[in-house]
Amino acid sequence: MFSGNWRRAYVSLRHLVDHLTSRDASKKRDFVAKSSNVFPQIILSNYLEGHLSNKSNVKGFHWSGATDLKTSLQFQGGFVQVNNNVESHASSMLISTLTTSELSGFVEPLEELYELAGLTGIQKTQILAIIDLLNEVSNSQSASAYANLDEPGRRFWVALRFQQLYFFRSFGRLASGEELVIDSSLMGCAFHSDSQETLFLSCLPNEPSWKEMRALGIGFWFTNVTQLRSRMEKLARLQYLKKKDAKDCALLYIALNRLQVLAGLFKISKDEKDKALVGFLSRNFQEEKNKAAALKNAYVLMGRHQLEMAIAFFLLGGDASSAVSVCAKNLGDEQLALVICRLIEGRGGSLESNLITRFILPSAIERGDYWLASLLEWELGNYSESFFTMIGLHGSHKMEMPTLSSSHAGFMDPSIGLYCLTLANKNSMKNAIGEGNAATLGRWATLMRAIALNRCGLPKTID
Repeated sequence: MFSGNWRRAYVSLRHLVDHLTSRDASKKRDFVAKSSNVFPQIILSNYLEGHLSNKSNVKGFHWSGATDLKTSLQFQGGFVQVNNNVESHASSMLISTLTTSELSGFVEPLEELYELAGLTGIQKTQILAIIDLLNEVSNSQSASAYANLDEPGRRFWVALRFQQLYFFRSFGRLASGEELVIDSSLMGCAFHSDSQETLFLSCLPNEPSWKEMRALGIGFWFTNVTQLRSRMEKLARLQYLKKKDAKDCALLYIALNRLQVLAGLFKISKDEKDKALVGFLSRNFQEEKNKAAALKNAYVLMGRHQLEMAIAFFLLGGDASSAVSVCAKNLGDEQLALVICRLIEGRGGSLESNLITRFILPSAIERGDYWLASLLEWELGNYSESFFTMIGLHGSHKMEMPTLSSSHAGFMDPSIGLYCLTLANKNSMKNAIGEGNAATLGRWATLMRAIALNRCGLPKTID
């Protein structure tokens, strides 16, 4: 599902339902299985090529055979992949043949007979959520974003949408942003996606709060500065409209350099204490005396623990470094600090670099969050370091095969090898270290993933 192999997901579900509704299964309905071994293994060739079992009642659903669709499998970077034009044709075929009623027909057998396959209640709910997800993607009337996403974007979207559907199945209500788990591995996928705007629009409500954005890791992965400015403009307006309090949106408007807009909001405030800020914001902050006044106010606000306003006044006073430092350390919002950096000087500026190098990256390494550390190294332009950090070798610069324990996470979790392969195949990496060295990293990543998949019971052949 994460990699976009919807047809394999469907074939797996069909296989499960066929087993549950078979004559053999019906003879066992008085027996509650306690082992997943009751569920027979699917024939690997059927799974890989998308064959349905003979019992399937879905006619016209074929992925190989005597049709004009010729399956072309290629080995690229250590993985068997379906040729892009075939995958596109196959996807359209899936959408045209999988109807809502067919997928809905899977639900009743699972609800009634799931214990025969040794499934727990949680596993049953997970499978039902997968059915819902397939239903959404295969429904031509659905506004699913899947078709408009690249592979890294699909991984993020599928993981998030699955959680939302699983939560609804479990609790009968929509999950809030704080109830979803978007870890740094998913943020890494979004960071390397070229479909970030589509992800933003499809994963967040029309008028998201900063809390909702932060829950999805927007500050770490939404890197297009032009689009970011537009989103922050809308957020600042929303922050003001919520309580008609200009102080709630002051930080963003100052970071956006929209002082006149902010002064106008303070001017119409019903709080007389806000009127003094109208004149203050009208000053010329290129002058040293006005900068000094703003910094003096910033420290006073720090003493009062009004941190967001303090950050805003540090920016007015021209001390952006202190502003982002307070934001990351005192306010504890690293993502907002990164957003401020990008609003002030664009992506990749010295302010962002210092923030990452001095605060965010060391913190990620100390926590053992190598997914986030790898993302940050890439953002700094340290491409090979990003790769080595991902496998826990931060600070390694040698292009030699590292010695790793057989219990290393890279040999246990296939997603690490896949992510590393993504890094190795990027043009930025090839330009930085040369195509030969990038190919070497790609082979290491392929080996790691193959070993991890083998340990998961999914052996891969490496040429």
